[in-house]
Amino acid sequence: MPGHFDDHPAVVRRLLPEFSAFLASGRFDGIGYQSTALSRTAWREWPREQAEAIEDFLDTWWRETLADPEPVYDVSAVWELCVESHGSLAPVLDVWAAAPRGGTEDRHLGDWVAYSELIASAG
Repeated sequence: MPGHFDDHPAVVRRLLPEFSAFLASGRFDGIGYQSTALSRTAWREWPREQAEAIEDFLDTWWRETLADPEPVYDVSAVWELCVESHGSLAPVLDVWAAAPRGGTEDRHLGDWVAYSELIASAG
């Protein structure tokens, strides 16, 4: 998408509300297959209200994914999208660290660590 529009951030800003709703509903089949258009913008430099809304969406979506025993998307796909969109591990890890101990979040963490180790050993 960046090569198709003269002002990529403006296009993303315009489409983001609809796309976020589409993504959160579980109807996006392409999750995990491409980088996000959001990660290719300087969204943290957008007006404060817009940047805070994006951060709130990412953190809420990640928190709800972790709390769901059967999330719509694989935890690793949501992890990657949130880390890429934030441009940092810290906000995503902070949400995970704040989750209650011993619940669904910990099970997802164990599954994710096992998957990561499997991938690392195969590479």
